[in-house]
Amino acid sequence: MFAVAFPLFLISSDLWLIVNEAPLYEYGFDKRHIAEETGIPKDELMKVAHHLIRYFNGQESSPQVEVTRFGEPFEIFNEREIVHLRDVKAVIRFFYLLQWVTAAGIGIYLLALAIFRRRRLLRETARGLLLGGIGTLALIGLVGLWAMVNFDSLFRLFHHLGFRNDLWQLDPSHDYLIMLFPQGFFFDVALLLLGALAAEILLLSGWAWFYLRRKKDRPPYEPAFGVSDHKIV
Repeated sequence: MFAVAFPLFLISSDLWLIVNEAPLYEYGFDKRHIAEETGIPKDELMKVAHHLIRYFNGQESSPQVEVTRFGEPFEIFNEREIVHLRDVKAVIRFFYLLQWVTAAGIGIYLLALAIFRRRRLLRETARGLLLGGIGTLALIGLVGLWAMVNFDSLFRLFHHLGFRNDLWQLDPSHDYLIMLFPQGFFFDVALLLLGALAAEILLLSGWAWFYLRRKKDRPPYEPAFGVSDHKIV
């Protein structure tokens, strides 16, 4: 349970950080020259970004936001985009829930170890970190290679798994959601997520490996049938 819960907790936590990191949106807007491409000033683009962050966190009732383009105010999202953003919010909230559930599972596991197997707390924790880390690093490598070779197919697979409709298939010629957040933006996000996750896993699994190597992963001696472990003189 712990070996599965801890990488899921890291994934959901990193996603939480990415969703709520306004500078990441700003970086994407600047890198892909979104202000020049759309005619929407950068401060208005950031207004959209901050509004979406609040919407994903339940602080706004609708993803719709009014911006100014060429001096004229207008509502940036059409009905198809609004419905899709509701679906996106549902996926994000699922990962928020996953973060809390896995955090609770990890806490319960560590508490149980501390109460019932205190002497093996660090050892069992290290073994779980190492086991979960090896599997997660293998998955990161696979997904990372897939993203570098053919990100479009990975992008489509994620949407087919995450959504039950085709509302995510937007037209970049008139749908502002895809203009603001093109596929290249999500490619950068995917690399950031995989890189951060790999660094975290390597750090934790590295500690676990060194700890287990130092301890040689040997169980403590427990005398059988009540025989004392005192030396016979």
